[in-house]
Amino acid sequence: MRVILYFPILYVEQLSELLWPNWYAASFTKNPNNSSMWAHYGDQHKGACLIFDAEDIEGRDTIALNRIVGSYARRGGMTEAAWDFVPMQFQEMQYQEKHGEVNFFEHMGNLPQRSLIDLWCTDENGNFSNSASWLMRPGDESAWRERHWGAFDHNSTIKTSDWEYEQEYRLVLYTLLRDSLDKTARTLSYDFRSLKGIIFGVRMIEEHKQKIMEIIERKCRANNRMDFQFFQAYYSPEHGDIRRRELRIRFVGLDQIAID
Repeated sequence: MRVILYFPILYVEQLSELLWPNWYAASFTKNPNNSSMWAHYGDQHKGACLIFDAEDIEGRDTIALNRIVGSYARRGGMTEAAWDFVPMQFQEMQYQEKHGEVNFFEHMGNLPQRSLIDLWCTDENGNFSNSASWLMRPGDESAWRERHWGAFDHNSTIKTSDWEYEQEYRLVLYTLLRDSLDKTARTLSYDFRSLKGIIFGVRMIEEHKQKIMEIIERKCRANNRMDFQFFQAYYSPEHGDIRRRELRIRFVGLDQIAID
């Protein structure tokens, strides 16, 4: 009975697996002043906000992340993932009243062409569906590919207007080499030089601040950096939102920090 009741819903949900690969996102914001976001994403103001420097590459804001770029063979026939730092583009979120619609039959990019034709685009008499006529147009592959991935980019960077206050930017990760990425493959690291500063939440306890500063102190020394910035968030009655003031931090010795 459960299968009968839920089959239509489960069937429609699984159709999305035929369109684009599974994808994952890391979210950023250009507005660290919003109190709702500090409450929702910043552990009720007890967390921290990381400030990253974006690198401009051909007019696009990017950040270099260490990710899987391929694989190589090891002795014994085993293969191992190859990792390297690759620039990833920050995608600005678009906000609209509702999500757009996608013509399922024009975007089944996860299936081989033969399977599309045999299983989805022809009936038992071999009649071809008008909705998939793009499959039979010679030379249209590149145009279809551009439309297909353009729709993917659009749909992965759309939210309803209710979320507009977040002013979100996304890094979107996916692969065409497998069905999905496991946790290790999608846990990417950034170059410490990309991290410009940290904002401590209004309610962050002093012990946590001290631990964070000690970690950053060691990383700064290892990377010969003197330009890292710490900020303390506070509520501004004048502006009605969260603001920040810079903390003057001096690294005076091994694991010793002075706050001016």
